[in-house]
Amino acid sequence: MKIAIINYLDSTKPGGIAKVVVEIAKGLKSNGHQVMIIQPQSAKNIDVEIRGFRRKGIFSWFGIHHLHIGDLKEIRQIIDDFKPDVINIHGSRGLLPPLLVRSLKKRDFGTPILYTPHHDSNSGVTFSGKYLFWLYKIIILSKAYENADKISVCSIFEEDQVIHTSRKENRSKIIVIPNGADIQNKRESRNKSDDLRIICAGYLFELKGVQHVIRALKIIHERGKKRASLIVCGDGPYGRKLRKIAKNLKIDENIEWKGFVSRNELLEEISRSHVLALISRSENFGIVVAESLALGTPVVVANTTALSEFSWANGCELIDYPPDYEALADLLVDSQYRTVGNDVFGKGNVLPWFDVVKMYEKEMYDLLHGKTREN
Repeated sequence: MKIAIINYLDSTKPGGIAKVVVEIAKGLKSNGHQVMIIQPQSAKNIDVEIRGFRRKGIFSWFGIHHLHIGDLKEIRQIIDDFKPDVINIHGSRGLLPPLLVRSLKKRDFGTPILYTPHHDSNSGVTFSGKYLFWLYKIIILSKAYENADKISVCSIFEEDQVIHTSRKENRSKIIVIPNGADIQNKRESRNKSDDLRIICAGYLFELKGVQHVIRALKIIHERGKKRASLIVCGDGPYGRKLRKIAKNLKIDENIEWKGFVSRNELLEEISRSHVLALISRSENFGIVVAESLALGTPVVVANTTALSEFSWANGCELIDYPPDYEALADLLVDSQYRTVGNDVFGKGNVLPWFDVVKMYEKEMYDLLHGKTREN
């Protein structure tokens, strides 16, 4: 198949959507398909063709919420030239992805569209994202769900989010395909210090909950575990506030702020840690949780949204949100003595990317040959 994967963000930068786009593209190419990633700017960082659609020029700089003047026209032109058998469009937080779904269907390109929205109504960090997303869902996003030939979501939580935004007749188009983990085999022989080592990873937004882990670390120190530490891999607009919290609690010397690191370094840091913590207010999946479990490192996550769906896995502990800090401290300390079961990786929502790609591949084949879930 010739497959066009469209991302309104830069697929070579950190982030959940970028990770999913790149892994699907690389996997499909390895399976013998011709794949092109279409995104704002061209790039050569990965072994997949990446074509940029955003032209240079004064008018191209004008736009709102990731939709710039001329974007839709340029994408349609690239699709015309490439002539894909299937189009996979990612994202729902910007205006471009849902409007592109509608634009392609309105112009009757005849190419089936698999829409992967990464939908999470609770994860807005801007004013419009927090307070106007409900209106955006009614006016724009619901129409994209109606126009898409198939909708792929990565969790039961996201499925419910899409269902509540869609008409009843669209529900049969929704398929659940979990995101994957980088690791093919558990790394059980990593040197871990005797002192508790906690890791948090991802973009530093308030909703990600690193501040809760910092406060729990303070309690752990007050209990006498003075050498317990926290590793933070990531960066973002809430980073300065987090450093201030740590300094005010006089715990900053026990926190290492590493910024964004390479995938290999991140996996190594997770392997060396006793526990990964993600006390997030909302996640539509939680790739780093799946990766940690696949590596054999226990996790403590908020009992919210898609994170609750990891509760089946031995090695995963849930805590109610917002967390009680004493209870969170207990779970983090106890993680030193917990293990992840050997039967976790390769089951449920903790799958290798190879399996995830095969699931996408099947759905794309079905789209190309006109098959539906009812068939």
